[in-house]
Amino acid sequence: MHGLDEGRMVRRLAALLGVLAICALAPAAAKSSPQGLYWFDYVTSTSPTQCSTGWGFGGCAQSGFNNWGYTTITKYSGDRIGMGFRDTGGLFYYTTYGAGGNGNTYTQSRVALGAPPYNRSFCGYYSGTKSDLDCTASL
Repeated sequence: MHGLDEGRMVRRLAALLGVLAICALAPAAAKSSPQGLYWFDYVTSTSPTQCSTGWGFGGCAQSGFNNWGYTTITKYSGDRIGMGFRDTGGLFYYTTYGAGGNGNTYTQSRVALGAPPYNRSFCGYYSGTKSDLDCTASL
């Protein structure tokens, strides 16, 4: 085929497919998103320390204040965690998920939990062993 051996043609085809894949993903990567991943690690009874220890959940991570509409967690392992929203007065609006929720992604809405519009999304340790989580806030 025009002087190209089969191996060279396969490499060129693979390179072309790679370029096409990058081009297809580029618009999605460049698109701004009104959401953010604010925690991706373990939560324990003492870590992370982004929330006041007085609220009773142990380790807690939270987003910045905004008009968050949804909070999402992916729970990989561990025992009971809390997720939801915190208002400017320090009140928490949340639900919990235990070990039976491992391997799943959960989303809660601000409205369903009764949280005010201006809030922080949070996820944190509730009880048992440490839990591995990804926590995201979105509008």
